[in-house]
Amino acid sequence: MLLSGGSAVIIKTAEVCFSYSMEKEEWIWKAEGKAEGKAEGRAESILEQLEEIGNVPEALGKEILEERDLGTLKRWAKLTLRCGSVEEFLLQYREEPQGKTQGKG
Repeated sequence: MLLSGGSAVIIKTAEVCFSYSMEKEEWIWKAEGKAEGKAEGRAESILEQLEEIGNVPEALGKEILEERDLGTLKRWAKLTLRCGSVEEFLLQYREEPQGKTQGKG
């Protein structure tokens, strides 16, 4: 997205914002962090949902909190709504074709 106004031109992407200061005659960039903040919030929600239906193993909690892919987190959030227990979540989570257990990394 390109915004213009007064003495600055701003270019925004999903993760980084570049702006050109006409007064200083230089480009300035800053990481937005919106996607990362959204991922953190979604991961915390997933953990909260799971904690309502049982004890969450530490390794699972850590993996959920470290995940930054919004698509993966969205699938996991939907999965928590379909499961009646953490054990059921774990079984279905492990069976997912795009789950972490089958190879990201």
